[in-house]
Amino acid sequence: HFSKDEAVARGTIASLSIDAPGAGYFDGVIQIVSVGGGKQFAGTFTVGSSGGVAKVSLVAGGYGYDSASATVILTHNDTGLEMTNSILDITISHPGQGLFDAEWELLGNA
Repeated sequence: HFSKDEAVARGTIASLSIDAPGAGYFDGVIQIVSVGGGKQFAGTFTVGSSGGVAKVSLVAGGYGYDSASATVILTHNDTGLEMTNSILDITISHPGQGLFDAEWELLGNA
């Protein structure tokens, strides 16, 4: 979780801080969604050994954000998907036989 009381001057995100680091995350990208719009914010985060957010970096503050409605979303670097209930491990208990190279596809609620 990130503090909602952080400085938002004229719709620009001026700083970020960590209220609670959580757990089970991977290094990723910070997105901010605001009812009033908002564009061109850029931020990243890194995690510590326990998987909690350890460091946030503000790359660009953007503009047009509403501090009352701003919501922070942590996303994966490569897909942009939100890190909610992330899959941390897959165990293959029955590998089968005669299979060809393929890709995994996750089906179900995201």
